[in-house]
Amino acid sequence: MKELIRIDRIDEFLSLDIKAWIKCNLTNPRRFAKEPVDWELMFGGVCWYIWKARNAVVFRDNAVLPQRSILEQARAWVATVAVAGPTMEQPRTSSGNHQRMRLPWDPPPYGWVKINTDAAQGQNYEGLILA
Repeated sequence: MKELIRIDRIDEFLSLDIKAWIKCNLTNPRRFAKEPVDWELMFGGVCWYIWKARNAVVFRDNAVLPQRSILEQARAWVATVAVAGPTMEQPRTSSGNHQRMRLPWDPPPYGWVKINTDAAQGQNYEGLILA
């Protein structure tokens, strides 16, 4: 945890009620994060990998530790999503740095339906699954 959370905010990070904790982490990344860039992705990734590890123990009786730590898995996932996500490079600033801007999701025009798909597949699945 000390790799992710500012040491001066750790007590507050651990003492908030769940609703405030989630809201604060998703809306104010500079409050707790040591590295606030892509914090909403890192926060979500860490929560997701903790959930997956918990489910492996509960549902598959798989108490074996993963080959990579939850933090390593989340960092790899964030790096992939940050590169592959819908962004638009902005011209270099006067300091020579690029700025990234996330492109928003736009709803379809009235009367149309937008379907997001996933290419996930497995042994036990046949056909297309829509969620």
